Amino acid sequence: MNSPLGPESLPKGLIDDVKAVLINRDGAAMLRVAKNASYFNYAIAMYVLVQLAFVLRTWMGLNKSISAIQGMTVHVGVDPLDLVLNGVIGVLIGLAAMALVYIFSQKLFEAKPGVTLKEFMTIACIVSFPMVLSVLPLGGLGMLAGGIWAIVLFFTMMQKILGLTFGKALVVAILAGFAVGVVQMVLYNILGLGAGNYSFDFSYGS
Repeated sequence: MNSPLGPESLPKGLIDDVKAVLINRDGAAMLRVAKNASYFNYAIAMYVLVQLAFVLRTWMGLNKSISAIQGMTVHVGVDPLDLVLNGVIGVLIGLAAMALVYIFSQKLFEAKPGVTLKEFMTIACIVSFPMVLSVLPLGGLGMLAGGIWAIVLFFTMMQKILGLTFGKALVVAILAGFAVGVVQMVLYNILGLGAGNYSFDFSYGS
C-alpha cells in the first residue's frame, strides 16, 4: 500500500512545476502552478515551512546568544508559546500580504486578468519558498541567499502572472508591506509579543 505521505501521493507534475518555478523562473510553469487547484494546499504547506524556518532561526539565535555569554549566571525568560504565536502570526501576516499585493495590483494598476486571488496566493507561496534557507546556520548567509532568490522570483511572478513592471510591482510590495506591518505591530502589542526579540536577565557569576 502506498504511503499517503510519499511522493506518489503528490499531484502529478507538482515537483516538476515547482522546480521549473524555483530554478528556471519559468513563466509558463508559474501560470500552471497558479491554475492547478490541487497545488493550493501544498503551496500553503511550503509557506508554513518558511515560517517554521524563521521560528527555528530565532530559537537557534537565542541559544547562540546564551552560549556567547561567559562568566555570567544567565536566566532567560522565553516562553515557548511566544515562538509558536510568532510563527502563527507570521503565517497569517504573510498570507495577508500576498492578498494585499493581489488586491493593490488590481485596484491601482489594473493588472492583467486571468488569475483569481486563490490562484495568485498559490504561486506566491511557492516563490517565497527559498526563504526556508534562513534556517541554515551560516551567519546570515542563508537568509541573504534565500531573500535574494525569493525577491527575484517575486518580481518575475509579478511580471509573468499580473503583467506588472518592476516599478509597479515595487510600489505594490511597499504598500502591502506597510499595511501588514501596522497590523502586525497592533497584534504584537495586544498579545504582548515581540517580533522575535527576547530579553535576557543576567548577573555576573562568582
